[in-house]
Amino acid sequence: MNPPYPILLWFVTGAVLFFLELFAPAFVLFFFGVGAWVTAIAVWLLPLALAWQLAVFLVSSLLSLFLLRRALRGVFRGKTAHDAATTTLCPATGALAEVLVAIEPPLEGQIKFQGSFWRAQSDTPVAQGATVRIIGRDGLLMRVEAISPVTFNGVEK
Repeated sequence: MNPPYPILLWFVTGAVLFFLELFAPAFVLFFFGVGAWVTAIAVWLLPLALAWQLAVFLVSSLLSLFLLRRALRGVFRGKTAHDAATTTLCPATGALAEVLVAIEPPLEGQIKFQGSFWRAQSDTPVAQGATVRIIGRDGLLMRVEAISPVTFNGVEK
């Protein structure tokens, strides 16, 4: 025996799963919501018995989970899949900042930018007090490059 409105039932089930994903930490319910919506479309296109509806739901949910989870996890965490491994451009790119804690690659240092303190990383060593240009950002880590050496009484450090 089929439910009276299977398309609506699967659509609402998917919407509820999408909503519940907001409160779940594992990023799994989203894909079962996708499976429910795929099942709703399948039931709309073909008259399927309940057993086939459940099979379509299970297969489409698991396929989307295993094929899309890794790619979409970065998108939902604030990074897209194509720039997850690279430095992202930010509005601060090109701005100048002051080095508060020397940067000794591969270790991080600290810069002051617009009144806030940021972790910073550079490809070359940068002394405390130097001025740097921001070239990108990885989350809360600023990527910088030195633009001027620090001088003390006319002697370069």
